[in-house]
Amino acid sequence: METAAGEAGTQANAELAALYAAHRPGLVRTAWIMTGSKDEAEDIVHDAFVRFASAARPKLENPTAYLRQVVVNQVRDRHRRRAVQLRHMAAPDGPVLDEEDQFIWELFQALPLRQRQALVLRYYEDLTLAEVSELLGCPLGTAKSLVHRGLENLRKEMGDDG
Repeated sequence: METAAGEAGTQANAELAALYAAHRPGLVRTAWIMTGSKDEAEDIVHDAFVRFASAARPKLENPTAYLRQVVVNQVRDRHRRRAVQLRHMAAPDGPVLDEEDQFIWELFQALPLRQRQALVLRYYEDLTLAEVSELLGCPLGTAKSLVHRGLENLRKEMGDDG
């Protein structure tokens, strides 16, 4: 006979497994676009789920939002650390992409990190500007500005005047 604590643990593990199966692929894609590294994206998402599983807090109302926030924060932290590392060593090779994906990849990598994050969250993750603002930890007006400037920079790079 299983104890109540054992049943709760089994239920929590099943819920975590379902959450992982449902949201891991999208979170990895989001982190990959932001970081430029599939391996790093996998690590970031893994860390996000570890943090989620070990969080000593009541059940979250929106676990997906919590996971997304952890991913964005991890990308930001790793970007800061990488900036220091890149001053002292050559950057690693990027992923192998076809011609069209390489073009898009290069456009996004040319953007400042905050603009890239804002565009990915707004258009790839299909979040509202308020959600982008919350995830990036900035005022709504700043999120709007980041999205606007990011789109303008992409248009300039693509040679699209309209």
